[in-house]
Amino acid sequence: MLSLLLLYKTSKKIGGSIFSYLTLLIAVLSPWHITMSRLALEAASLSSFFVILTIYLWIKAKESDFYILNLIYLGLSVGLATNAYQSTKLIFFLIAIVIFIDIVKSSSNWLKKSSVFILFITLGALPQLYAVIAMPQFFFSRAADTMMLFSFSFEYLFILLRNFYLNLSPQYLFSEIGSYNFLTVARLLTVELPFFYLGLVLFYWKFKENKSINPIYIYLFIMVSILPSALTYNNPNALRASCNVILFPMISAVGILAIYDIITNKLLKNLLLGVTIFLLFLNSIINIVKYIKIRELAGAGQQNVLVELSKKINLQKDKYLRIYIEDLGNQPYIYITSYCDITPKQFQDANKKIEKIGWDHFVQLDKYFFLNKEAILDSINRNKEKSLFILKFKNYKYDLIDSIELYDEKLFFYSNTFIVPSIRK
Repeated sequence: MLSLLLLYKTSKKIGGSIFSYLTLLIAVLSPWHITMSRLALEAASLSSFFVILTIYLWIKAKESDFYILNLIYLGLSVGLATNAYQSTKLIFFLIAIVIFIDIVKSSSNWLKKSSVFILFITLGALPQLYAVIAMPQFFFSRAADTMMLFSFSFEYLFILLRNFYLNLSPQYLFSEIGSYNFLTVARLLTVELPFFYLGLVLFYWKFKENKSINPIYIYLFIMVSILPSALTYNNPNALRASCNVILFPMISAVGILAIYDIITNKLLKNLLLGVTIFLLFLNSIINIVKYIKIRELAGAGQQNVLVELSKKINLQKDKYLRIYIEDLGNQPYIYITSYCDITPKQFQDANKKIEKIGWDHFVQLDKYFFLNKEAILDSINRNKEKSLFILKFKNYKYDLIDSIELYDEKLFFYSNTFIVPSIRK
């Protein structure tokens, strides 16, 4: 909600009332924005929030010839943003360089002002700076797993440019709802398509005389917001490029405004706005109805089966000394922690076994074990404690005590206290 307020105020400074209202409307109806907001995931919500906050504070600072107090706010915004998500470390490092250059070029007493700017970036980014100095092996571990290996070659350049295109392609941005991509089931409204690409071309020409901010900087913000996705595998990537959730509505609004300004007849101008707004609402309502009614869409990427699994385990957990869960989904221990009443202190104090191969893989969290089927059955045979174990496939050697069926996934609950004769088929 704060992002939307800042987007409206920033857009008004850039392009006036009609532009700001159109930008706000498109952002409010954006399926990319709606799904990211629904998740309340800091990686998505904070990334886009800090982008629009930084642009807003940058404009405020420029208007005051980079007044010291405004620079403090701006520096803190850029610094704090590095803590929001993996991608924002790179995004806001590059943004800091761009703003520093602007301060040097545009302000009086630039040395003092740029020093204040850098100091407060440093204060905001202290947790990251501490981590990179004290624990570089952990700080860079995610990047080592996800980033493409750099090389001075045409092949690398081609892949990088292709990845940029994929994050801006019509198929990715405007395909019908249901095209799942990294926590989203749609990105932009299909109705936006012609306006978006028109706006992408015309944004600079529309606002090149604007005194608040050079439109080239908005293009730079879009490019650096895509860069973490383009430099890594799995492109396009709605999460790594999620800063554009808050920037793309400005681009689509420029496309609408460009056509609006060409029309000279007032009635036709109002007709264009009325029809466009109606179609945006209609498109959004259709998407939302689909999203609500189709369970697979609402649950896409959310690992709801782990939620249901953990809730059922919570009802049974006090009966067993050991609970085994066949390898399932991504980081199932988080769901067990959340739904089986494990407090933060209990989690910190718990006996843990973690395999540090690539991303950390929990093997044990106190009495909960996360293993493959063979390891579970072997442990059941060796350990005689009363145990509950959950498998993806039926095992007729043990009596089935419960099960889960959600979407296309099935899970079966067994206890080692209910062994039946091996001749059972």
